[in-house]
This record gives sequence, structure tokens and C-alpha cells, in this order.
Amino acid sequence: MVNAFVWNVGDDAGWSGQAQFDYTHWAVRPMFLVGDDGLRFVYNPDITNVVEVTYCAFKSCDATSPLVSYNTGDDTVPITKLHQYFISGNPDDCNNGLKLDIPAYNSSYARFWRPTR
Repeated sequence: MVNAFVWNVGDDAGWSGQAQFDYTHWAVRPMFLVGDDGLRFVYNPDITNVVEVTYCAFKSCDATSPLVSYNTGDDTVPITKLHQYFISGNPDDCNNGLKLDIPAYNSSYARFWRPTR
């Protein structure tokens, strides 16, 4: 099943350590599904980036061994597994909350739980 959902991370605030945005609260609001077209990260690439990391690296804000790094300022990352972790490559921003834990459901749940657009 292919899902045409793209989620704008941080809504209007985007991905920014200066936005004082609660990304943890944002991540529990929508229902993410494996197979969604993705998470759209919009940010200033001169200030930060987006790094996909393991759970341990997420907890410690360690961007030294990323799974994937994104640096364009407008990156759409597909949701490919049941849990994905993203942090800012800037340790100060990450430690101040610029990190995102995405829990996703198997796409077979979509017909039961997700409203249509």
C-alpha cells in the first residue's frame, strides 16, 4: 500500500532550534504509517541539518555515526520502519529539544484508524 501523506515537521515552525517548538508533542498528534511518503523537514542549512540516528544516539544527541544525514534545507524523508529517530547535527540544538522520535504503525492499520483527506 502506498500512502500519499507528507507531514511537515514542526508545522509552520519548521525544523529549528530557535523556534522553541515541542517536537515531542508534535510527533504524538498524527498517526504515522510505514509507507507514508514522508516527513518534510524545512530548515536553514547554514544553521542546522537533519540526522537520522539509532535510538542510543537519539537519547545522547550523538550525531557522529548517522544512519543518514540531510543538508539541503528542504528534505522529505520516507517513513520506512516502525520507529525512526532524527536529531539536529548541532549538539546544542539537539540537547535543547531539536530531536524527533517517530513511532509509526504498519500501513495495514490505515483503513481502520486514519481518516481520509
